[in-house]
Amino acid sequence: MIEYKINTSKSENILIHLNKCNNHFNPPLNQTVNLKEYSDKIHKNSITFEAWYKKELIGLVATYFNDNKIDSFITNVSVIKEFWGHGIASNLIDSCISYARNNSFKQIQLEVNKDSKQAIHVYEKYGFKNKSQNNESIIMKNTLHIKK
Repeated sequence: MIEYKINTSKSENILIHLNKCNNHFNPPLNQTVNLKEYSDKIHKNSITFEAWYKKELIGLVATYFNDNKIDSFITNVSVIKEFWGHGIASNLIDSCISYARNNSFKQIQLEVNKDSKQAIHVYEKYGFKNKSQNNESIIMKNTLHIKK
């Protein structure tokens, strides 16, 4: 059974997870960041929305929430390939958006490779819209409407 949690992973769990997902990023994640440093940064500075199977971190959305409550930035969305197609990324994104709304954040942004059509489609489903783009990536923004 898959368990969903918030902010329970350690830097080591994140590193193992990112190594397993590395080649599913476009380009591979280790070509753009040092995975150990990135795992440490995620652990220290972000809120993590996690999917666990047994004792393995199988899905992760990591988001930086700033102090001024205006915007937040999703730095990572990843699911281990064996668990694709089970709605894990959708559940984690849902949890992230709910967290942002419940804590009165005004918007969430993320950056995605312009060739990652499947990821872009998922983000659009959750209200993210193209804010800007360059030759390689698109910045997408979701303006949150706080539920009264």
